[in-house]
Amino acid sequence: MDAPAHPRIVVVGEGFGGLWAARRLVRHGLAVTVLDRNNYHTFFPLLYQVAAAELSQGEIAYPIRSLFRKEPLVDFRKAELRELDLRSKGIVTDRGALQYDYLILALGSVPNFFGVEGAASQSFPPRTMDDAIALRYQVLACFERAAQELNPEERRALLRFAIVGGGHTGVAYAGALAELIYGPLLKDCREIPPEEVHVTLLEGGDRLLPGMPVRLQEYARALGEAGCQGQNRIKGAGWSSQRWSRSAETGSSRPTRLHGQRACRATQWRTGGVFPPVRLGVYRSR
Repeated sequence: MDAPAHPRIVVVGEGFGGLWAARRLVRHGLAVTVLDRNNYHTFFPLLYQVAAAELSQGEIAYPIRSLFRKEPLVDFRKAELRELDLRSKGIVTDRGALQYDYLILALGSVPNFFGVEGAASQSFPPRTMDDAIALRYQVLACFERAAQELNPEERRALLRFAIVGGGHTGVAYAGALAELIYGPLLKDCREIPPEEVHVTLLEGGDRLLPGMPVRLQEYARALGEAGCQGQNRIKGAGWSSQRWSRSAETGSSRPTRLHGQRACRATQWRTGGVFPPVRLGVYRSR
């Protein structure tokens, strides 16, 4: 079957993949309809800095319409994919239906919780801007509550923070969170003893930063060991690392418990494993 002279091309998702696909197609003189549930593109490598209050959301979010301001061949529509019909080459969104000749799905991914019971409801997986903002507010709220908490045990529980996943994002967030805590938060919350604050990085493998150069793995390990020895800050880091077991469980109404110890009230789940967003993959092929 001959290709249409003016193909209807639809790109769903404006992360890095969708953004660059649309740009490349436009360079070849092809008209593209771009869909995304948000009207902005997020620079995800710096999302952890929003969660650590180092950057505002506006510093890593860019309006999609502005990105394509000089591209008259791009038609942007803020819409969420609901259904895909492969036979009729149509998609259904919350804003109506579209037909296509060529379809690019760049939907991103969702967190992989590795079957850990309660992890999805008891942790903060920073996969979106909303996730990062919620995590930031949780950290700040814990300090505000701890500053007025008279029960020592409850105060210490509020000041325990766990990060699951020792890849590059987990390690980067551990350092950024430590800088936030041992910088402005403890200076502003003078009622909180610094020794009661704990940031723990949990990794299921035998080393941090898997896939990175060995010297970086050893450097991250050394920082973690220094934190375990009670040195709150060493070259900007104030965290410790531990081996995480997949058998860890979280209760529905209790703080996370890892290795038999009460862990924290703010668990950031950033493991290396992610899944395609299958919840958006509802389709009809017959």
